[in-house]
Amino acid sequence: MMMIYCHDILANTAAEEFNITWSRTHPIAVSVGDDAYQTYLTLECDHSMGMTVIGSLRNMILFNYACSYQISAIEYGIMQNLDFIYSMGTVSMDVMGSVTRTLFYVFWLGTDLESSTQY
Repeated sequence: MMMIYCHDILANTAAEEFNITWSRTHPIAVSVGDDAYQTYLTLECDHSMGMTVIGSLRNMILFNYACSYQISAIEYGIMQNLDFIYSMGTVSMDVMGSVTRTLFYVFWLGTDLESSTQY
C-alpha cells in the first residue's frame, strides 16, 4: 500500500505541473519477492500504474514519464525504510533493493546483463 500511496502523491504533484487529470481505472498489485541475495518490491502491472490520464498529448507523455521514471526510486526508498541493511567489514550491503538498482550495479561491475537476468 505504501508504494501505491507514494506513487499517488507523486502523480498528484506531477498532474499540477503538467496540467492533466488522472484517475486509477485498472487494479494494480505490488508484491515482494525473495531470492538468495535480496528481497524485491515489484509491480504486477505495467508502469502506468493503472492510471487513465487526460490532457494534451505532450503533457500526458511528460506526466507518464515523470511517474514511471520514479517507480524504482520509490520501491528502493520504501525498502530502505524497512531497515534491512547489514554491514560486511567496512562495506554496507543492501539486503533489499530494486531490480533497476541491481541491474545498474551488475552493469557497473562489467558483468554480462543477459547472464545476470537468467538466474
